[in-house]
Amino acid sequence: QPSSKSTSIKLSKFPSVERDVTIKVPRDLDYNSVLSPIKQVFAERELNLTLTPVSIYQATPVSPTKNLSFHLQFSSNKKTLDNGEISAIMEAVEKSVKQAVGAEII
Repeated sequence: QPSSKSTSIKLSKFPSVERDVTIKVPRDLDYNSVLSPIKQVFAERELNLTLTPVSIYQATPVSPTKNLSFHLQFSSNKKTLDNGEISAIMEAVEKSVKQAVGAEII
């Protein structure tokens, strides 16, 4: 029997912002360890976030690091985000992943 539960996503009437970000991480680090601090930044600010993985690059199998690239699309349900707010959000993402897993945005 089909479930009668439905899931709804609140759509914003304000424009979304799109950014691509590449994060350099230790090669042993798992994907979710990077996602969690990113999602936390947006949750703390009550922003809608769609995060899409784009690529994983590791120069050689023994390279000590790998690069994880993501496409971020985010918006507010309260207002249009201005350039200063967008920059502050991206700086918070960088700080969060650095503190959480020692990663750096490149």
